[in-house]
Amino acid sequence: MTHFPRCHRGFTLIEMLVVIAISVIVLSVITLNAPALQQQQKRLRRPVEMGRILLACRHFLRDNLRLPDLSVPEDQALWVRYYRPSASLRSTPEQLLPDGFEYQLLQPYQPPGLTTDALPGKVRVRGTACDGSASEPEAFCEYTVPFY
Repeated sequence: MTHFPRCHRGFTLIEMLVVIAISVIVLSVITLNAPALQQQQKRLRRPVEMGRILLACRHFLRDNLRLPDLSVPEDQALWVRYYRPSASLRSTPEQLLPDGFEYQLLQPYQPPGLTTDALPGKVRVRGTACDGSASEPEAFCEYTVPFY
């Protein structure tokens, strides 16, 4: 009598259970670490957003001959043309800055006159950890925004 080798078709029940168990473990690790990864991503994006805000201030100044005062509705309406935080960095669609950021106009830009030099504007941005101290999210930085 001749014996033919048995054809191996499909997977055994044990192999399927092992694959499912490994998949469950991997998915649970990913799910548990997702919020921490999102927070880390937001923290790493802060310097990038700070650069975008300052660039928007420069463009606003160039086009309007003044720095934006985000407490004034007219400037808020103009500001969205220059800067809009990504949806992952803000809680509401109407938000003008990312979560945790605060903007304050300290010194308005003054163009040069006949007897005076130009006085660059100055803004303060809080919550950016711009001083390199990620442990202090309330740290603020003041920036001089020149006209050019």
